[in-house]
Amino acid sequence: MRNHYALLRQASLAVCWLILGGFILSACGKTSTPTHLIPTQVKWLASFQWQALQTKQPEVWKKGLMKEILLSLGFQLSTPERVFVDKFQEAGISPEWPVFVFSIPGANTTIQVCMFGIDDEAKFVKILEQSIKSTKKTQEAINFMALSDRSLMTWAARVGVWLQTAEPSSAEALLKESIRLRALPEDQSLAKTLPQALPNLSKDNKTDAALWVDVEGLKNIPTSQWLKKYLPFPLTLDWKGSWVNLQCVFEKGEIQMKGKFHWGKPLLAYKAFFKNEVDARLLASLPIKKPIAMAGLGLSRESIFQALEQSGLAGKIDPQVSAATGMTMKELFNIFSGDVVLGVKKIREVETTEGDIDQKTGEQLLEIVVKASYEYVLGVGINNTSSLDKLLAKLIKGDTGLERQGDFYTLKDKENNNFYIVPRGKFLYLTETEEVKNDLLREKAPRIADKYAGLGSESIIVLYSDLQEKVRAKLPSSMFGKKNKEIEQLVKGIQTPFEALSIRLKPVADDNTSELLLAWEMKDKDLHALQSLLDHIVVENSFTQILRQPTAEAAQ
Repeated sequence: MRNHYALLRQASLAVCWLILGGFILSACGKTSTPTHLIPTQVKWLASFQWQALQTKQPEVWKKGLMKEILLSLGFQLSTPERVFVDKFQEAGISPEWPVFVFSIPGANTTIQVCMFGIDDEAKFVKILEQSIKSTKKTQEAINFMALSDRSLMTWAARVGVWLQTAEPSSAEALLKESIRLRALPEDQSLAKTLPQALPNLSKDNKTDAALWVDVEGLKNIPTSQWLKKYLPFPLTLDWKGSWVNLQCVFEKGEIQMKGKFHWGKPLLAYKAFFKNEVDARLLASLPIKKPIAMAGLGLSRESIFQALEQSGLAGKIDPQVSAATGMTMKELFNIFSGDVVLGVKKIREVETTEGDIDQKTGEQLLEIVVKASYEYVLGVGINNTSSLDKLLAKLIKGDTGLERQGDFYTLKDKENNNFYIVPRGKFLYLTETEEVKNDLLREKAPRIADKYAGLGSESIIVLYSDLQEKVRAKLPSSMFGKKNKEIEQLVKGIQTPFEALSIRLKPVADDNTSELLLAWEMKDKDLHALQSLLDHIVVENSFTQILRQPTAEAAQ
């Protein structure tokens, strides 16, 4: 159990803690940053400027924010190392260079790296020796000091490189890696091969944070296999060459993140499948005032149909479609606008009885099974209402089980439960919940709040999730399965300062990037987001305390 939690550390906290570690100064330093030392193997890169952070929230800094940033980004700090970090601002560290944090994956272990500039080497050495109770050594013009049996500080030419492994490692091995980074060929440097990964340090840039992530690397997150059960399509795509670069601003009660999502070459095949935005009117019509989850897609029906035609699939299934619907594939596609939205009002557990036949005895076997029941509504935009009416009339006459009941239609599943289809003007809705169906038919029924409906504007993909503990605690165990008890406990029990998260992805530009917008709502609207984050980090028995269990497995 302990090992499993350690494995899930970065999976569950990746976004939260990489955000926390991504602080940068809005002003540019006088000297160039040591970005040429960052190798192309890195899968993520966070950076922060300690002086700007200290100035913005001095009380948060005093409580140990620097230490918590490093812990959250994978560092394990011994008592002497904690002493040094607490004196970071006194140690001659350059306030004009950002501090970079990243990890270098290896065959046997992962090396965590913290890299920074040094203005006053004498002061740096003094504080380091006082904290670690050791003296510096020198090899190949590089000064170094072992901080623990897994950690080594090296410095030369005004650049400090702090290296650490999850398991004990020799100082010689870590020093060798530091020497390799300092002699890194230009074509093996991230600054040369992918300059977009580096933070924006212009003087006019007023952001508080920078974070770059190689999206393909996320497939190794321990929870990815479980997530594929619920999000099979996006998680099984080829993400090679895709990355995210975000800058964020921390405000009272919220964190705003804005950046770019780069579509790798394999993903560009799907570029034409999206139109310019999700219809905000469709989102606004959902009869759920405050959803616990919401998603929206703005799809191009023409491009999708063209792809089916070119693949030959449209021609193959057209006869079956025509026989079932009385329409050609093209006519069927023309019914819809391409807008698809989903709103989830509630998730609960229900007991159902399932039966099977014993193949040997012929005896009927009955079993009570607990399953998840979703109170949801799926909305679809309609382009041609007359064609939709013809389609529904055709399906009623056929052997489909579809029945019309006034202004809506019903279809029963094998357990005899109703599935409701509700056409309303330019929109078509599907739900399994009678209450939601009734609200769809009532003109004065509550509708989704404006702040959710507005997310679709100029966005091809919209996602929203309520992150509160009271919502997650009600998630059914059947969502996780018997083999994922640890993941269930983590998801349902984790304590965070977040109330909700919304994500918007805008259309693909000519440079193959889409603007990406994320908004984190904090529970405490009157407290600065940095303070909220730190308060939750240091709470005894909080999720960070549980998840910080060092194992060799977690470092791989």
